[in-house]
Amino acid sequence: MKDFFRFSWREKTASLLLLGLTLVVILVFFLGRRDRITGADNFRMFDSLVRSMMPVSDTLSVPEVKTDGNGLRTKPQAKKSKRVMLSTRDPNKMTTEDWEQLNLPGYLIRTILHYRHAGGHFNQVEDLKKIYGLDDSCYLRIVRYMDIPESSAERDTYANAGEERKRPGVSRKPVVRIIEINRSDSSDFERLAGIYPSLARRIVRYRSLLGGFVKKEQLLEVYGLNEKIFNRVKDKMTVDPLLIRKLNINICPLETLEKHPYLTSYEARAVIYYRSRYHRIDTLTSLDTKKVLSHAVFLKIEPYLKLKDKNSCFPGEK
Repeated sequence: MKDFFRFSWREKTASLLLLGLTLVVILVFFLGRRDRITGADNFRMFDSLVRSMMPVSDTLSVPEVKTDGNGLRTKPQAKKSKRVMLSTRDPNKMTTEDWEQLNLPGYLIRTILHYRHAGGHFNQVEDLKKIYGLDDSCYLRIVRYMDIPESSAERDTYANAGEERKRPGVSRKPVVRIIEINRSDSSDFERLAGIYPSLARRIVRYRSLLGGFVKKEQLLEVYGLNEKIFNRVKDKMTVDPLLIRKLNINICPLETLEKHPYLTSYEARAVIYYRSRYHRIDTLTSLDTKKVLSHAVFLKIEPYLKLKDKNSCFPGEK
């Protein structure tokens, strides 16, 4: 039994060496954690997080944090308060200085200004939540400073309910505005529930490529617009097929046909080849009966084709 618990000289040396290495590792880890915890950058990051979670008030209090030469915080100083003096409460008109007074991070300010410069508009205060990177805590902190005045377009929605608005106890319910999808711009589409700014821009861009919408169901061809959104907004839209722009199939060049979403490059070349072989196309149905285009493709492209007219192609195209 005594021989069993006896250590040799080599085993004793190895044990002492292992113990020493363990102590060195613990010491290095402790010193590394101490530097990381007491660094000035970490205190600034922590203070920034605390400020973003502070309750909203008419006066924003920003604590001053000072550090000594070693990066350690000195004795806390008394809080200094500054009065928020905004040039406007409308987020569509607020300047960089206004956003800075609300302690909004620089990258969020740049995102908001870029969104407005690209044509984006805040129709209601809740639209601020669409800004990428603006989380709920930040939104709740600044929302009390926001106020979007009722525009003339919004006042029009209440025109038919003027008498009801004057009656006491009657809630103010806007009349549903019906839009015509071949005339509307992206801001009109944004007013529909479920259609966000980038989706509204894609609708307008796809409409331009098509030449207009023949029926509302074509909106489902726009990337990002699913059946759930379509079913929600379809009753708030109308479509006028007479507003679509048509291609004169007898004179439009190959490049124009290839740009249309309903024609592939191969199908556009087949149309040009058929036209050059017979010098002109007398009837649109010949593209179907002569198998120049498949029947399914012909049914989709036919509303966008014509044989002769003074406006032969899309505006700006030769």
